[in-house]
Amino acid sequence: MQQQLKKANWLYFFAAWGLLAANVVTAVLSVFAPEFLMDQSLALSAVLEVLVVALPGAIFLSRSSGRAFCARFYPRTIGYSLIAVVPMAIGGFYFFTGLNAFVTTLVSQFGANVDNATASVILEADSLWMLFLSVALVPGIVEEFLLRGILLPAYAHKGKWPAILLSGFLFAFLHGQPIAFLMQFALGVLLGYLCWESRSVYPGMLYHAMHNAITIGIVQMAQWLEGDAQMAAQMESVTDMMGDTLVQMLPMYAVMVVIGGGILALCLVFFRMMCRQDRQMQARRGIFPDAVSQTPCGFEQTQAPRGAWLPLWLGLAASLVINVLGFVGQFFA
Repeated sequence: MQQQLKKANWLYFFAAWGLLAANVVTAVLSVFAPEFLMDQSLALSAVLEVLVVALPGAIFLSRSSGRAFCARFYPRTIGYSLIAVVPMAIGGFYFFTGLNAFVTTLVSQFGANVDNATASVILEADSLWMLFLSVALVPGIVEEFLLRGILLPAYAHKGKWPAILLSGFLFAFLHGQPIAFLMQFALGVLLGYLCWESRSVYPGMLYHAMHNAITIGIVQMAQWLEGDAQMAAQMESVTDMMGDTLVQMLPMYAVMVVIGGGILALCLVFFRMMCRQDRQMQARRGIFPDAVSQTPCGFEQTQAPRGAWLPLWLGLAASLVINVLGFVGQFFA
């Protein structure tokens, strides 16, 4: 099992360098084929995630024992996922949105370009089903498959919270959005916690997809209620708003964080309780031999093989370039 860590880190390497290459290609297309890029951006995004994240992961699993992959399924998993994860996603949406808006508002006071790229993509999309597929469903499945399904169990020998925090950091760093880093890191930690407690990627996949789907729904609904022109002005950019107006909105963002965080915390307590009962039941019935293990999928190792962490450092180098480019774009574009 020691070689699983090295292979898992290579998967992050491929994902990070694949995304960096995609950024270069996107920059080229924005100059030479802007109309094609605008028309096919959603499809290209979905294909990209499958090629650089899901495909290498699938190859990895086909050539290994699969023990580093938390693809647990048990009938009660559906029950507590729907009961706890659905309201958790609603509360989490307000918590993470408020947190991100709070940080974005503060950073904007220093001259950063804080245009809402996600809202822009949602508002400009022609196909609603393609929007949900490429922004909600594909990222929810593919990113959880890599970050929580493979990488988190590979880091489990470090301990619960070091493994969760590391996978959360990699999740945020891979996105290459420095201003949104804190929000994405917190979201990654939550998703890692869901995987660790349930010993399964399915609750995290459901939460991730719902979180992104709620974002799409809120923006689309606000656009429908307020009209295209006004919605575009409000959702796509806060750069044009007066600084005093932004500062006045900080208390509202704080309220979103408090209320959303409260709902999120209550759901997490319930989720943890249900998962603990579920693991005990699985152990009694002998469904999963490691159902009461302290690590996801029972994956443990005493020491890392030589060079196991080198692919991760090389992957982080690519992620660093992506984040630097994002930083430059937000402050100097």
